[in-house]
Amino acid sequence: ELIETLAQPEETHLFAVGDDWQSIYSFQGAIVDLFIDFETRFEPATTTTLDVNYRSPEQLVEASTELISQNDSQLDKDVVADSDTPATVAKYLLGGYREYDYIDYTAALAVHLVEEYLENGCEPEDIMILCRYDSAVTYLDVVRQRLRDRSIPEGISDEDDGVSVCSVHQAKGREANHVIITHASEGGMGFPATERDSKLHDPIRDIEMNTLAEERRLFYVAITRSAQTLDIITKKNDESRFIKEIEEYVDTVTEAEHI
Repeated sequence: ELIETLAQPEETHLFAVGDDWQSIYSFQGAIVDLFIDFETRFEPATTTTLDVNYRSPEQLVEASTELISQNDSQLDKDVVADSDTPATVAKYLLGGYREYDYIDYTAALAVHLVEEYLENGCEPEDIMILCRYDSAVTYLDVVRQRLRDRSIPEGISDEDDGVSVCSVHQAKGREANHVIITHASEGGMGFPATERDSKLHDPIRDIEMNTLAEERRLFYVAITRSAQTLDIITKKNDESRFIKEIEEYVDTVTEAEHI
């Protein structure tokens, strides 16, 4: 409303830049419809579309576009890849009947993949391990401990020379050659996550939060952090619906009980 008031004089020009496909902050009050409906709200408007992805290889760009196309309310864009670097997309199905076993297997596999990348000449800062949540979930805590046990440096910010271990929200705006997504499973603290907000907030909430569309955008942000390879770790027989939406772009499917 403030911006609308400031933009009233005819000589006033309003310039906005953003990507509705990466709108993942409804919990902070972000309303994606304000961006989608920008031309209507501030008409007449001219739109310039930035449609070249300079980070991810073609396979990942196509996969991410296929994923995000499942959302209804958004701006249409035809994004193409600038890079012709070949990509590797792998899915790992983990068993384990007890939750503790699954967490342990997840951490073991993630660190095993890190060690393989390091053995092939990769630097720790070229690797990113992601999860839907950070401090509220045990998966990344176990991953961090296993990295410490193997004396593999862990990075916390862009200045640190170590493996980035964080939530997808924390990874926004960043990139890595090799991205490993952990616990890409249905419900709980996976993708999509189960609603965690108290219903007591509903009467004072202005916007709808944690929608399936936003959860899909969050997974879109996760896979587009990668500049080369993407490894997705999921629970066997409970994999995320978002993985199924990009199944044709997955090169390798591996079943493993433990590492």
